[in-house]
Amino acid sequence: VLPPHRTTDCAIELEPGAKLPKPKMYSMMPAEMIELRKYINSNLNRGFIEPAKSRLAAPVLFKEKKDGELRLCVDFRGINGVCIKNMYPLPLMKDLLNHLSKGKVFTKLDLREAYYRVRIKEGDEWKAAFNCLLGSFQFKVMPFGLQGAPAVFMQLINEVLHLHLYRGILVYLDNILIFSETMEEHVNLVR
Repeated sequence: VLPPHRTTDCAIELEPGAKLPKPKMYSMMPAEMIELRKYINSNLNRGFIEPAKSRLAAPVLFKEKKDGELRLCVDFRGINGVCIKNMYPLPLMKDLLNHLSKGKVFTKLDLREAYYRVRIKEGDEWKAAFNCLLGSFQFKVMPFGLQGAPAVFMQLINEVLHLHLYRGILVYLDNILIFSETMEEHVNLVR
């Protein structure tokens, strides 16, 4: 389901006067083409992407995961190079680890497709376009690899969980760790 627009939508701000990178495409093997078609069809049906006519587009490629499955990656390096950097802070690992010392009961959550829970700011979708053998498409949700995506997601999750952060809940991007000294306290936090 396409998430709603929020104040934390992913804005893609280009450097003033920046020269836009020329759109390009990478070639694909037949097995990659099968996965590409699945990805495009699935994400069109979910409303996460739409056909595009953008003057700015990134190429796609596939990386093999540990289990041999192919993962589509959009090569946003060219676009990222002309974007204003989002400097929202990510937590320091040292601080996160220091807060765990009192924990005896733990629950770890890894949010699935976390970035797809964030919309691209209305009007900026063309800046998140990609080219492939099946055409040109643009994201309506925040894709992995886009400059500022970690910062945008961290800002959203901090806003959602702000009352509980460092009080039994630690967050680093799409990883949430709930910890407590007792099971009773833990049950209350997990609710």
